[in-house]
Amino acid sequence: MSVREPDCLVVSRSRRKAGEKAIRTVQGVRGADLKALAALLGAEGAAFAQACGFTGKPGQLVLVPEASGAPMGLFGVPEKGQRDPYLFGALAQDLPAGDWQVKMPADIARDDVILGFCLGAYQFSLKSSGKAAKHEGPRLVVTAAEQKGMAVETARSVWLARDLINTPANLLGPSELAKAAREALTPFGADVEIIKGAALDKAYPLLAHVGNGSDRGPRVALARWKGSKAGKSAPLLSLVGKGVCFDSGGYDLKPSSGMLRMKKGHGRGRERACAGPVDHDAGSAGAAGSAAGLCGK
Repeated sequence: MSVREPDCLVVSRSRRKAGEKAIRTVQGVRGADLKALAALLGAEGAAFAQACGFTGKPGQLVLVPEASGAPMGLFGVPEKGQRDPYLFGALAQDLPAGDWQVKMPADIARDDVILGFCLGAYQFSLKSSGKAAKHEGPRLVVTAAEQKGMAVETARSVWLARDLINTPANLLGPSELAKAAREALTPFGADVEIIKGAALDKAYPLLAHVGNGSDRGPRVALARWKGSKAGKSAPLLSLVGKGVCFDSGGYDLKPSSGMLRMKKGHGRGRERACAGPVDHDAGSAGAAGSAAGLCGK
């Protein structure tokens, strides 16, 4: 399973291609003070926004017409000092299709807007290509630097983790999960070792005793790498995640209500593998590190 690029983003260009629609604007607003709205929209636009019930509540989105007649978004944001990246996921779900630039108060972190938008735009597909259908919703306009930044890297990792968690157990066993971990970590310079069979029985006997009860044997994906500036005396950081591909509940000892909640609980190993790229980027000046994902059934 490959890492997907967030197709809900579009890099800003100095010129739009022929036939492309104009970029529309979403303006972050605190409260619904009539004077503040009038400064943005004019008196008639402010009255229109209030008539639509806009109060500036965090997460509230209202579309109002600009002077040209094109829609403009008003989006309620939290008070100063409060951070909530997930709040901006509503923009990806509620805005009409098209390219949108988002203007927020200076204290709102741009990375929060980008990450939240990407998480809100996530969709899962079972297509064999591993790619979801072509994005037809709104797209957030970002700079080339922002597209290469930590917010987008984090979104890629979260999307991959969600894909692995959402993939049905019959399509994602220990072998497939270990392979996905290798594919996610190798591009970042990690030395990835997949441990199985007799080697796993010897090194991880408890995991082997549990996992060998299945016809799909367990795996351990062990990744090692160093930060680009880590010296010989740098401390070693080990991160471990257990990735249960499917849990039958043994001899049907768990009630169905408990099993229904098990699916998302199987995500720890997926999260560990997918956090590797983010750890690598954030820790390039830090310590040598290793990550192990334990994959059993």
